[in-house]
Amino acid sequence: MRYGLPAAALAAALFVSGCATEPVKASKAALVPADRVYAYGQEAPGAATVIIVRDSGFTGGGASHTIKVDGVEAATLEAGERATLYLPPGDHVFGVSWGWGRSSNNVVGEILLRLEAGKPRYIRTSGQLPAIQPSAEIVD
Repeated sequence: MRYGLPAAALAAALFVSGCATEPVKASKAALVPADRVYAYGQEAPGAATVIIVRDSGFTGGGASHTIKVDGVEAATLEAGERATLYLPPGDHVFGVSWGWGRSSNNVVGEILLRLEAGKPRYIRTSGQLPAIQPSAEIVD
């Protein structure tokens, strides 16, 4: 019993750290296949560019992250993938939901971004109950 609690604490710490996700640089992330980009995937003159990268790692690794823009499903990312979206300049709400495959009914995080043509923005998603946030950490 003397070693029971410390051993359990060590096992829990190892389990949790082994489940962590890690940011992936945009250039190292795999491209999302075209069949999982549903909207805003075509480059257009004057459009603003948004690069969305999902962390690699185990936590939530079996579930997909579906990105919504202004309520419209735009792309579904698996761990370690990236999608590039092209939107009209201005304010846009980005949301993320999770599930298996294309998941649309459980948005768990949203952010508002002001986009400008010629100024790419980077967004990172992570976790099992995914977080979505602007990120400089994934920029090369």
